Amino acid sequence: MEIDETGIKTSFYLGEDHPLIQGHFPGMPVFPGTQMMEMLVQSAGVHLCEMHYPNHREEKLAVGVFRRCIQAKFQNFARPNQDITACVKQTARVGNLYTYSGRVMNEKSEKLMICKFSVMTIHETTLEGHTCHWSAF
Repeated sequence: MEIDETGIKTSFYLGEDHPLIQGHFPGMPVFPGTQMMEMLVQSAGVHLCEMHYPNHREEKLAVGVFRRCIQAKFQNFARPNQDITACVKQTARVGNLYTYSGRVMNEKSEKLMICKFSVMTIHETTLEGHTCHWSAF
């Protein structure tokens, strides 16, 4: 992990036995695009915690809550047995709303995904009592 005041770079090894690629797709495994987006958002959350909210636990803040995807483009497939890297840069801040631009790349520095998205910080009590109902799926 590399981090500074403007952004963060994170990476992980995508092994062929990774549970997220099992069955996605049989005979032609790829890392799901939704997981690339998740990787960018979680990286932004770590950046926020480290650079803006070092006391987020004591302050009972939910940091890096995904707000919306402004723009996303998938450019290539993430195949197993390679390092996957996420690079995110903070591009704007308005109050507790942060906008980031990001890209996911493979070990050959080929872009897999580019994205612009926003996250926010809220007090954790805002989330109390809210549940998700997935019965429609």
